Amino acid sequence: MALFLSREYLTDGYKYDYIISFYFQPSTMNRSLSTALSILIVSSLLVPFTGNAATLTGDGIVTVEQKNVEYQGVKRLGKWGLATPVSVIEGESEYIDLKKKPMGNYVLTVTPPAGAKSAIEVYQDGSLVETFIDQRTAKGKIVSSGGTLKFVITYDFTLTGNVSVTSKPIGIDFELKAPAGIILKGRTPAVYPDSVVGTYAVYYRLPKSCKPALPLSRKLEVNSRINFETEFNCDALGGGSSSSSSSRPSSSSSSSSPTKPTKPATTQGPVRIALSAAASEVTAGGTARYTIAVLNRGDSDLSDLSVDFRYDTTQLTITGARDAKKSGNSLVFPMSSLPKDGKWETTFTATVSDSVINGATMSATATVTGDSIKDVRPSQRSASVSIGAIKELPQTGIVMTDGVMLLAIVSAFFFSLMIAGVEVVVRR
Repeated sequence: MALFLSREYLTDGYKYDYIISFYFQPSTMNRSLSTALSILIVSSLLVPFTGNAATLTGDGIVTVEQKNVEYQGVKRLGKWGLATPVSVIEGESEYIDLKKKPMGNYVLTVTPPAGAKSAIEVYQDGSLVETFIDQRTAKGKIVSSGGTLKFVITYDFTLTGNVSVTSKPIGIDFELKAPAGIILKGRTPAVYPDSVVGTYAVYYRLPKSCKPALPLSRKLEVNSRINFETEFNCDALGGGSSSSSSSRPSSSSSSSSPTKPTKPATTQGPVRIALSAAASEVTAGGTARYTIAVLNRGDSDLSDLSVDFRYDTTQLTITGARDAKKSGNSLVFPMSSLPKDGKWETTFTATVSDSVINGATMSATATVTGDSIKDVRPSQRSASVSIGAIKELPQTGIVMTDGVMLLAIVSAFFFSLMIAGVEVVVRR
């Protein structure tokens, strides 16, 4: 007995023809088994297409372009993710053409560079169809074979503040590490108005004969100011006979020179805290998982500490937090003791509200508190993390296609036929 079957499968512009020939040897199997297998194979391979046919025929070009990325003489690119009918593409290209993309729906999610807000224009076949202002997500579609879809992302750097770097004596070379790993070089005194928000760190470059200065790090908020100011006492700088340096905390206004020497400030507190999330993006209605870790890097044991986790109650509902006290938008974990070189850690979950809009950012902060560390600046005993919110991706072809079905069916039948002792020949 012989059975010949063929089927045409079309995907992503490529055409495949499958021809399967089955030769049943009567001597190795009875007639009832042969008939049953023949019927089962025919009925399975003649199952109609269950995938979205519109996403498997035709193709077009999708373009992603980022504009207004130059700020303060530095190129600042955002990151984007594109959900296509068959896959998800991520990148940070300033301009890219994605060719041979299937017809169907597309969703673009943008993470702007630090300090920027984004607007997204959607062009379909060369015509502007929709504009998304101050949003991180946009949608579009390719409606015909050979069509085009273009997303144009424009940034507006409005989330800024002022940064200044000074020293005593003046004229010290430094490097200022800005958000996104950007390095700015200068000499004190220097002022950087309209700097993007985020964390900054300054590294003073001193002569080899001077004692190296530890880097200083501070966070810039919107419409605020941070000032790095350090006093150096080093013969090579003409500032004294010793080789020490002292730094002062940042201030929202200019500081005058002290009338007497100040005690060197501690640049690294005895505790270190880390706050992390299991995923950078979570769907609305989904679950986010947080982990908080606290390390004691001091010279002695610490006691009577607590960790204050603050979040937006309109976005998150805390679940699974053991031994924590909830109060408003705060979750407090008590910590009776933390020995030297010891570590405290906890993990808990939060449910994302169904009402969170696509592209929203959910931020949370964890801070260690206690009398034994009250002299440590809050910025040194706090940590923050942000998670992006995304809606469920549209079902535009991310389903089991006929190719996958065909492969699964043929594999299963081959295995069955091998057990039955049937000789099978496959030709493609």
